[in-house]
Amino acid sequence: MTAVGARMPLVAYNVNLGTDLDIADAIDRKVRHISGGLHYCKGIGIELKERGIVQVSMNLTDYILEQPFTARLNWSKSRRDGTA
Repeated sequence: MTAVGARMPLVAYNVNLGTDLDIADAIDRKVRHISGGLHYCKGIGIELKERGIVQVSMNLTDYILEQPFTARLNWSKSRRDGTA
């Protein structure tokens, strides 16, 4: 038996933070679609104990339908900086 499948390329975007896991979780809840954020975006906050940091790991599952991604990233940065 042979199975063949195809999907859109996945865009992975990881942000390392020098904060605690609560902040990473708050950010991932803002960006992922299930929580009202970006369509076609999945995210999770992860603690990287060996490096002493936390990370927000995001996967953009359809970069064509989630256009323009850079505009959304700029929106995220402006929210972070308190200018949105």
